[in-house]
Amino acid sequence: MTATLPKFPARRIWRRAAHNAFTDLVKFRNAWWCVFREGETHVSRDGIVRLLRSKDGIAWRTVTCFSDPLGDLRDPKIYLTPEGGLCVLAALRVKRKEFGYSHRCLTWHSDRGRRWTEAQDAGEQDFWLWRVAFHQKQGLGIAYKVGGDYHSRVYRTDNGRDFEPWVERMRGARRKEEYSNESGLCFDEDGTAWCLLRRDPQSALLGCSLPPYRRWQWRNTKQRIGGPVMAHLNDGRLLAVVRYYTVKKREIVAARTSFAWVDKNTGQLTECGQLPSAGDTSYAGLVVENGVASVSYYSTHEGKPAIYFAQMPISELAPSESTT
Repeated sequence: MTATLPKFPARRIWRRAAHNAFTDLVKFRNAWWCVFREGETHVSRDGIVRLLRSKDGIAWRTVTCFSDPLGDLRDPKIYLTPEGGLCVLAALRVKRKEFGYSHRCLTWHSDRGRRWTEAQDAGEQDFWLWRVAFHQKQGLGIAYKVGGDYHSRVYRTDNGRDFEPWVERMRGARRKEEYSNESGLCFDEDGTAWCLLRRDPQSALLGCSLPPYRRWQWRNTKQRIGGPVMAHLNDGRLLAVVRYYTVKKREIVAARTSFAWVDKNTGQLTECGQLPSAGDTSYAGLVVENGVASVSYYSTHEGKPAIYFAQMPISELAPSESTT
C-alpha cells in the first residue's frame, strides 16, 4: 500500500540555522504561526525557539525568538488559550549535576502575538510537558518523566500557563519496559479526550478518556511511530501526522513523515499520504480547517534539517482500510 500512497508537495520556509527542527503550528488572527528549535545539532546546549508568522503560508517572517542562558530550549509547542491569546511551551534542558534536575518546562504568553511575557515555569521539574489541548475552557497536558521511574502524567489547566497534576500515573513502569513519552492530544465535540502516545521501543497506543479525564482506556496501534500530532475532524475521524519507520531485520533503516488515519475502535494506524521527508524528520504541527490539512514539520531530505509547510485537501488523502 505504501507505494501507491499520494505524495504531497511542501514549501521550505526556514533553514538558516545549522539544525532547524521540532515544529508546531497554529492559526491565529488570520495568520499562520510556526514555532521550532534552532541549534547547532539535534541535541546541543545552544537551542533557541524561533517564532515565524505568515499571512499566506508563502512569505514568513520572524516575530521573536526565545532563549535561556541556562541551557537548551527544546520541542516548542504553540496553542490558543481560552482567553483568546497565544501560548508557547518549551522544555529547558540543563545539566543535572549542576541543577539537580535535567528538564523543566517554560511558557510565554501574548495577547496578540506581538509582545510576549517573560518565561514562566510550567508543571514540575523533570516532567516533560509535551502538548496541551483545550475543550472549551478546560485544558489537558500530557507529560512524561525524564530519567528513572518511567511514566506519563496528566496535567489540568484553565489558562495554558498554570498546571496542576491531574492523573499521577497515566501510563508507565518503574523500569524501562515501557517508555511512554511524546503524545498527540485532541478532543471530540462531546469532550472525549484522545491521546496518541509514543512508546519506545514498543508500538504506540491510542488512549481515550471521558470527563473528568481521570481514567484512560488504551488500544495498541501495533505500529511504532515518533513525533505524533493528532486532530479530530468534523466527521468524527482522527487524523494524525507521525514519523513512520522502515524496518529491515528488526533494524530501523529509514524514516518518513506521513499522514495517518487513526481508528477509534481498534487503534489501527493507516498511512494515507506522504510528505517530502527522509532521515532526521517529523515533529509536525497540524491545523485542520475548511477541509484542508495544514502542516509544519522538519526534514533532512534536502540536506541539513530545515522547516517545511504543506497544505492539502483532506479529500486527497487515501481512505482508511476500515472505510474501503
